[in-house]
Amino acid sequence: MSGPKLPLIPILAVIAVSLIGLIMLGVAVVGAWIVNAVPTPVPTRLAAQASPLPSLAAGFTQTSEALNPVPSPTSQPTIEATARSTVETAVLEPTLQVTSESTSAPSAEPTLDHSPTPTLLTVFVVQAPTFPPTALPPTESPPEPTLPPVYVIVTSAPSSTPDSCPHPEGWVAYRIEPGDTLFGFQLASENQVSVKTIQEGNCLNSNLLQIGQVVFLPPGIGEKAPKIDESAAVGGDPDNPTRSGSCPCYIRVREGWRLEQIAAAIDNVPASFTGRDFLAATGPGASAPDYWFLHSRPAGRSLEGFMYPGSYTLENGMSAVMLRDQMLTRFAEQVGQDLEGAFAARGLTFWQGVNLASIVQRESYAPNEQVMIAGVMYNRMANGMGLASFVTLQYALGVSGNWWPRINASNINTDTPYHTSKYKGLPPSPISNPGINALRSTAYPASHDYFFFNFKCEGGGNFYARTYEEFKQGLKCD
Repeated sequence: MSGPKLPLIPILAVIAVSLIGLIMLGVAVVGAWIVNAVPTPVPTRLAAQASPLPSLAAGFTQTSEALNPVPSPTSQPTIEATARSTVETAVLEPTLQVTSESTSAPSAEPTLDHSPTPTLLTVFVVQAPTFPPTALPPTESPPEPTLPPVYVIVTSAPSSTPDSCPHPEGWVAYRIEPGDTLFGFQLASENQVSVKTIQEGNCLNSNLLQIGQVVFLPPGIGEKAPKIDESAAVGGDPDNPTRSGSCPCYIRVREGWRLEQIAAAIDNVPASFTGRDFLAATGPGASAPDYWFLHSRPAGRSLEGFMYPGSYTLENGMSAVMLRDQMLTRFAEQVGQDLEGAFAARGLTFWQGVNLASIVQRESYAPNEQVMIAGVMYNRMANGMGLASFVTLQYALGVSGNWWPRINASNINTDTPYHTSKYKGLPPSPISNPGINALRSTAYPASHDYFFFNFKCEGGGNFYARTYEEFKQGLKCD
């Protein structure tokens, strides 16, 4: 007898289910092996955390906080790398900044703040969706301090000669007085001792002196040295020939020269008088002919500003006074008395007008620029602003061999009444001898509303600006 037969379909179903289970188990094993064998790609957020960019961005944040403190978040959000991570480059430039003292001024100029050297700062900025870098707001300018108008010529230097400085044998101590200059000491030595020698003998690293400062000089030099804008030069003989001449000789006095430059030109020819004699003839204590244009000259001031530029012939037997009078006569011939009325209409005496014209002359030699610059100067004075002209500071810092030195971070903060960014109004005296174009441009300036000017980046003259912001834009040269 045969036993009962098993159903075929259930058996096949069991076998199929078993095979499917085995296949699924195999797939799971293989998948686990693949996951363990191949590293999972790092998400963009994690890659950004591992890159060097976040540290540079943190450096930018620290720099921002140092310049303008901002509250730090309690928890630093994760910085996400983006395809447009930016690189910003900023040039930190030294700037002369002057605060406007009048509500009617065109814009607030920042206070004087001159950084030493332009610095290139490269900053990598990584954008963050929840904490983007914030632009620094403009720094407000502190009010400009009111400075007393102390008219002192010699300033800014170490208060005394370093004790460790070895002085030349035979030199004696001398205490600096108002009006003393290193070049004055050179003149007093009859050029036997140069400015450089005096600097080296006192270990000085500046051309400037300070009242009360102790320096060492050859005996008698300090006492007989000529002083600037204080008293007549001592020792010169302006009225008589002081040496044997070998002339006729010719000198050309250029527009914008100062008295010392004329004196140097005299010393370069074999005239019968010296440059020192000329400085004595034109110094503050010297007498002068009774010309109308000298009537408003304050007592004790030199003839700076009135030595008319041009070519002059020096003859044997000629004195310094004779040359001075020739130059004054040329001034009277070339300069019309109408300028006196033009200056008076603007609230200036003729001497003050010459003072301003001497600045305009040094700022530009082009007549079309001179009338514009004069207009800027009048606008600034009318709004209670300083003239902010570097040429006046150059005048105070000038020394033999470099009468118009460059203004830089080392000397821009020199305290002198010729610093027209620190002291309002005109400087104590004219700074050069202007030509007729500068004089007439100052008497009859262009009428405009500009308060700033500077050289054009591409050359070809000046650009003019109404506001300090416009002025800063003009200084950006690509």
